[in-house]
Amino acid sequence: MADTRAADSKERILQGATKVFAEKGYLGASMTDVERASDVRRGTLYYHIANKEALLFEVCDRLMTAMVSDWQDVMSANVDSEERVRLFGRLMMRQISHNRQAIQVFFRDWVWLEGDLRAQIEKSLHDYEQGVMNMLAGGVAENRFSMSGRLPAYGLLGLFIHAYTWFDPDGPATAEEVADQFSDLVLNGLLVRK
Repeated sequence: MADTRAADSKERILQGATKVFAEKGYLGASMTDVERASDVRRGTLYYHIANKEALLFEVCDRLMTAMVSDWQDVMSANVDSEERVRLFGRLMMRQISHNRQAIQVFFRDWVWLEGDLRAQIEKSLHDYEQGVMNMLAGGVAENRFSMSGRLPAYGLLGLFIHAYTWFDPDGPATAEEVADQFSDLVLNGLLVRK
């Protein structure tokens, strides 16, 4: 029972911090803001989290873990390169739809991390970006895509990642519809012309 309460408290803290960081930015948020948003006492807050930077790291690391898990699903799927890009897009838009605040915090505020915490996030980002480059290189190897490398990978990532700034899950288009339209845009530029 105590373990369940502790897990519930930590989850409330992470959700509260994500909300506060999204609204105020990491630099503008205080631990008192997190305490209020989490509905926990200061002692409980500091029992679970050492400091504000450690809290930012947990929010960022949790998102990267979810994105890497999605990435592993993309790469293990038994589909051709074109369908792999579509699957990647759908999973990215699903993350944006379900974790909009965490994505906003991650892409705006991870740069405030320092030392080992920053190095861990940088490594995760590098590995993720490398995975996208590998996905595109696989399409070139299959003679389906006309290009791969850093520039097309960053273009693909940028197209999806910045959707958090405007995508409305309750809007006229679903996350999957947006993903499919984005994938069409990307694939029209990548596919080998015959």
